[in-house]
Amino acid sequence: FYFTERGARKVYQYGRSFVPERSFHTARSYASLCFDPSERCFWAASSQCAAEIFKLDACFREIDCYAVAVPGCGEPGLSYDCSRDRLVVAFASMVVCVEKDRRVSRPLVRCGGEWILGLVSVSPYIFVNCADDDRQTIRIFSSEGALLEEYTLPGADVVIAAVFNPSPD
Repeated sequence: FYFTERGARKVYQYGRSFVPERSFHTARSYASLCFDPSERCFWAASSQCAAEIFKLDACFREIDCYAVAVPGCGEPGLSYDCSRDRLVVAFASMVVCVEKDRRVSRPLVRCGGEWILGLVSVSPYIFVNCADDDRQTIRIFSSEGALLEEYTLPGADVVIAAVFNPSPD
């Protein structure tokens, strides 16, 4: 498991029992991180460079950068869609897909009056965590952006982060 810490220029690696194993110094502080098994690399987003997604090698060195021009984007969150070999990127009020040829899709999901706090792509679904002043919801969308289910969290519950581990063990 790999974690980032807000403001820290490091990525922390933990083992299966959540014991720290090592840390990697990075070029910048990353707000979001995901692994791409098809290219054996990581993708990262930084709040300091909200219009860019960084491709990182296995030691978390930047090897490429994709510009993601989305109006009013805010701090991005991202996840890897393994069935379509693409990135799913969440901004404050919308979710888009970024193809490996750098094309950015039309918005798959728009949230008017709410903020998108995060997402996880678990093919063929996209789980999106949304919030407004009064409530927080988890919405499940198809990979094409159709709303399938919505769950409102009880008042005291708050989702901070979600992780999907596709490993069978």
